[in-house]
Amino acid sequence: SLNGARVKARDTKRRLDLGQMRNASEILSLDHVYPASAGWFNNPNHGYIDDDFVPTYISVIPDDPLNTGSNVYMYWRKDYSSGCLTNISSEKYAFYAKLESPSARDLATLTDSFDQCVATTWGMNYRVGN
Repeated sequence: SLNGARVKARDTKRRLDLGQMRNASEILSLDHVYPASAGWFNNPNHGYIDDDFVPTYISVIPDDPLNTGSNVYMYWRKDYSSGCLTNISSEKYAFYAKLESPSARDLATLTDSFDQCVATTWGMNYRVGN
């Protein structure tokens, strides 16, 4: 049961982290456009979105609580096009996480073909964005 509590705590942190990133993105969009796609957050400088967000819109870019293997956050602006990802719009974006124990409500956040591709290709099962 202790392990179950740890999983729930990490998933809660993931939801909160991505919510903070969504809030920072919306504030940033009032001044600029949404940042270009960054991909995995374990890339240098969080896929280079640190330059867009820190410190003006968020004090620090959060990392997944495990921050190993496939447990790394992702960010895509939905005009990114590669493989099965389609060119939807530069006005749409999403942050993704891989929850350890996703609910049906979490899985329901994956709403369009872009989200489904990210889920299928990289195993992400939770999204926040616009």
